[in-house]
Amino acid sequence: MNRQDGELNTDSASGDEGSLNLGFSLNRTFTSDLSDPTTAVFKALLIEVVTKLNAIFRAQFPSTFRRSRVLSFASGSIVVSSELVFQNKASVPDAINVESALSSSTTLNIIQGTISASSTTTTSAPNTTTTAATTATNTTASSAPPAKLVSALTLALTMLLLSLQNLTFL
Repeated sequence: MNRQDGELNTDSASGDEGSLNLGFSLNRTFTSDLSDPTTAVFKALLIEVVTKLNAIFRAQFPSTFRRSRVLSFASGSIVVSSELVFQNKASVPDAINVESALSSSTTLNIIQGTISASSTTTTSAPNTTTTAATTATNTTASSAPPAKLVSALTLALTMLLLSLQNLTFL
């Protein structure tokens, strides 16, 4: 797609490109206009988040990272659902490496413990994405599930519900 100078490419992964879902919470107050992609507030935050994610991941994965895109903002501070697009499916890094790269960055003021990355695979049905959570877990004596696993499962469930909600409007 041809783009004018300065215009962000926020297209989803296509062809041989690979992708990874990324969710996290910003330490900011959510307002209802962040639910509407047509508002100036949504667009301003989208540009800020995409620009900063692109800078972080281009520095971390310079030869394979292509772009990021925001899927939605939700309440709970500001919960960001996004997608990272890479050169091809084989070049998509492990979720733990993506989480680590984002958690070491201070440019977005992310709430610690809210970062969750998961691999994505697209099925043959149109506009359908299946999310398989991939997280690293340490063996502990605690019976409670690890926080990253809970975050990954929460993100996966949210993405599934959003996909199902979108299908009901078709």
